[in-house]
Amino acid sequence: MKLFEGMIIWTFPETDVKAYARMIRSEGFKPIIEKNYIKVGEEIYIGTFDSIALGNLIKKKRLEKGISRETLADYLGVARGTIFNWEIGRTKPRRYHLEEIKSYLNITEGELTCLIQKQSM
Repeated sequence: MKLFEGMIIWTFPETDVKAYARMIRSEGFKPIIEKNYIKVGEEIYIGTFDSIALGNLIKKKRLEKGISRETLADYLGVARGTIFNWEIGRTKPRRYHLEEIKSYLNITEGELTCLIQKQSM
């Protein structure tokens, strides 16, 4: 099942709510448990990054590889303006886009971890 922010999963008395919550967390989202349903909350993984630092890293890696915004946008299936918004820190890419960006631009987990550490300092 592909999850997205705001999605509602209806529960019943015999439903294992904890299993659904674990599944939602494993996909990188915050589960919001209500009486009759579980709502898929904000993305945890992306939410921990400073948007400007993440944007700077994407732009740096894109330029190092000599890739234009348009080429990256075509590869990801988004508008060129979306890439611009990510690079200036106005918005952040969704988790599945970040995974594709990491692969395409050769961004390591270590580089992303540094962004989290810088934010909390």
